Amino acid sequence: MVSPVIQATSQTFGSGAAGNIVSTAVFLLLIAFIVVRRISRGMHGSVFSVARLFRTPMMYALFTILLSILLPLLDIMVAIVAGVAGLIAGTLYGGMVSFYIRGSRVLYRRSPVIMAIWLVSFVARVALEFASGVGFSVSSDLSFAGLVVDILLAGSTGLISGESIRIYRKYREYTSGSGVQDPSQPVWNH
Repeated sequence: MVSPVIQATSQTFGSGAAGNIVSTAVFLLLIAFIVVRRISRGMHGSVFSVARLFRTPMMYALFTILLSILLPLLDIMVAIVAGVAGLIAGTLYGGMVSFYIRGSRVLYRRSPVIMAIWLVSFVARVALEFASGVGFSVSSDLSFAGLVVDILLAGSTGLISGESIRIYRKYREYTSGSGVQDPSQPVWNH
């Protein structure tokens, strides 16, 4: 049972050694792009928009689903519970956001802790995907490691989703509670 991610890239670029090398390189470049972009946005912030705020956690949820699709049903259910728990925790504790003005645009920075947790679990999950080369049902060691990493990945994806809800609420409080709608006005932190 070959991983759906590896299988999809192999089908796209052909089979055989050359196809596998190209598909692996393309996939790793995509992963590197995601990691570099996330670190850059974490350091420099992002322009605030509701679409961007919720698009990121939706993309992360999609990656989590794609990387977990071949797990046994019980493992998937445990990962879902971890995702819901992360969503609740992110909504309650995801308030480490800072808003600021650059030019005439409102920018924000997410919690570096939540983003670091997600990045580490995402990279670990991708590494396990390539280390096994097949579904995690082959080796009990990889199966357990895969389950642990999937739980962390699902939980941190939930954290990011909950954090987005919290960021949106804080932004709405700022714009409606203070009466300031003009993005050139000072913006609060945390």
